[in-house]
Amino acid sequence: MRRADRWIGVPALAALGITRPLFRRQISPPATIGLLKTAAIGDTVLMTGVISDLRRAFPESSIVLFAGPSNSPIAPLIAGLSRTISISPTSPASAVRAIREAAPDVLLDFGSWPRIDALLAALSGASRVIGFSSPGQHRHYAFDVVVPHTRAKHEIDNYRSIVRPLGIESTSLPSLSIPSSAALPEALAGELARPSLIFHTCSGGVRRELKEWPIERWIELGRLAGPRFQVLFTGSPADRAVIEQIAPLIPGSLDLSGRLSLAQTALLIHRSACVVSVNTGVAHISAALQAPTVVLDGATTPARWGALGPRVVSISTPPPAGGFLHLGWETPDSAKGERADCMMLIEPLKVWEAVETLTAPAPIQLGDLPCRPQAQ
Repeated sequence: MRRADRWIGVPALAALGITRPLFRRQISPPATIGLLKTAAIGDTVLMTGVISDLRRAFPESSIVLFAGPSNSPIAPLIAGLSRTISISPTSPASAVRAIREAAPDVLLDFGSWPRIDALLAALSGASRVIGFSSPGQHRHYAFDVVVPHTRAKHEIDNYRSIVRPLGIESTSLPSLSIPSSAALPEALAGELARPSLIFHTCSGGVRRELKEWPIERWIELGRLAGPRFQVLFTGSPADRAVIEQIAPLIPGSLDLSGRLSLAQTALLIHRSACVVSVNTGVAHISAALQAPTVVLDGATTPARWGALGPRVVSISTPPPAGGFLHLGWETPDSAKGERADCMMLIEPLKVWEAVETLTAPAPIQLGDLPCRPQAQ
């Protein structure tokens, strides 16, 4: 699919670029702002800070998120959206129709490399289309405003740059809110025995294997945590094969993969003592909820893809062995010292020390002590 996206998408975008009007009417303030992001929950969480600033700048505008099947479940947790329309990039005709029916005045394409997203944006009917020019991706030809996308900064800063043409200097950090309707399954209540520590072991994306910690490392960490916490495993049904190799070796642990919705997972995170996760959507959700979060960054680097929040610790494999993923599908280059097994270099004891630091009781300050009135 990536090859088709490139070999079909690039010529199609070049042709659209040739026929693109040089000047389009700019509507200000826009009645409807469209945000296009068709995949990746973690990336969508990073967008939430920008969405907050958009809502603040355009309080009367309708802000519509066009999301794909994989990331639309996060939309109910995002404040500031007027609505979400789920589209499928693999059905471009129906996707274009859905976008055009929403009639965005401005459309912001948050994709960094998919040409199909750029095609959907170009055919959206919006008066102004803003999107990224990523080196080597050839996806920018049909945009009205082209914004450079760079690996030299965190992805949230790339996202902030895409709203700058609208006169917005975005500074907000990612944030999520749990819907009031979210509730854990009643059957789960009897299974939660003591303070819990969430393990999220599996990643998503094309090169997910480069971001996953070896099974034996999770087992070792679970045995360190066992006396103090009940370990809870989150994930999709597809993750169960991995979790079933770990959970039975950690006494008292609980496999919740495939049992919770995304909103219920967020609620579980909110109620747990800490989350340990590879760099994937759950890590970004936990950070945005301001929960204690330990992120395992091997192939990803915190400076480029780190989860952002006030209670986040990243345990990483620094370059050149790690930190080589930029757009998510790169292959490690051994000639540069990049290692496919870079996650193996993260030690369980170091991860446990980060958990202990994040979950330690806050030190009592003198001002926190109760004061007894002086005798008259």
